[in-house]
Amino acid sequence: MIKENLNVRILHHHFAVISKLELILKTILITGADGFLGKNIFLKWQKQFHLKAFILPENKNAFQHFLANNAISADVIAGKFSDSTALASALENAHYVIHCAGNMLGAKWDRYFSANVESVRLLLDKIPSSVERIVLISSQAAQGPSPDHKKITIDTPSAPLSFYGKSKLLGETIALEHKTTCPITILRPCSFFGPFDKSFLDIFKMAKKGTFGTLFDKEKFFQLLYVDDLIAAIALALKDTAFRSKYFVAPAEVLSWQNFYDALVEITGKKLLWVNLPPFVARIYLKFFDLIEIASGKPQILGHDKARDMSQKYWICDSTPFIDKFAFKPQFSFRDGVQQTWMWYNEKKWI
Repeated sequence: MIKENLNVRILHHHFAVISKLELILKTILITGADGFLGKNIFLKWQKQFHLKAFILPENKNAFQHFLANNAISADVIAGKFSDSTALASALENAHYVIHCAGNMLGAKWDRYFSANVESVRLLLDKIPSSVERIVLISSQAAQGPSPDHKKITIDTPSAPLSFYGKSKLLGETIALEHKTTCPITILRPCSFFGPFDKSFLDIFKMAKKGTFGTLFDKEKFFQLLYVDDLIAAIALALKDTAFRSKYFVAPAEVLSWQNFYDALVEITGKKLLWVNLPPFVARIYLKFFDLIEIASGKPQILGHDKARDMSQKYWICDSTPFIDKFAFKPQFSFRDGVQQTWMWYNEKKWI
């Protein structure tokens, strides 16, 4: 019953936002559509828009399988951003572009630069006049952590720490300075989670086994957004009126690992053994993933570069400008989001 009520709330919320913005029947191109955010956008907007997907060729079969399993009709164009013919085909007749494509895996700068910087430049170089606005999905990591308990603002000088954050900031800079006449809205969401997410997956896997694991300092403060609320924010951003704009997107509530632990204890119905790796041990642990990457050739979610972000105490930002301008209000409490994600992981046998 809880799941049914939440699903009704999701649909009503998205229909209200989309109907209000009069975006029905528009063609929207989603780059990186086969990723965590992209898949959720397709699931939520499949009946409201004509959706197009631009994905890497090696991911096409798996993505078409996802579309078929969910009875989603969409145009899928496979190619790299350096493939001007494929990119032009993807952009043809598009009214809006949501640039979700990017990389957050691995220990090599080249991967981040190609996916988070060059992709932006190549995309903007090809934008046709039919596109009314681009929404660029950046990250709070492009700003960097807050030095203390005060939320950083969008005007705070950026000081990213990791390859991921630095590359996202470079992508933003290209977007803000590009000669294209197409309006661009940059969204810097805080960390977000939900169905298909792999970044927080291990936390849920551990909870399933009765443990809760953290790295560095047990006392950390951050904001988390459920993916459906981020998608609602993207819908609002499509009708931004500014030529160039940039916003943090995050709930007002500041959380801690204790809040995450308490939510999982309540949802799982069992006490979890909390295991925290102190800084020295945590860095050795994360370095181990770099060795796995070297041995396997497969980029990892974790690694020594991620330690630069993960070791920070405060990841908190002020999203008031976005909230005030667009009347944005997250529909999911943190606990609701955790419960929805927990149920999805279990249903799909991810945990």
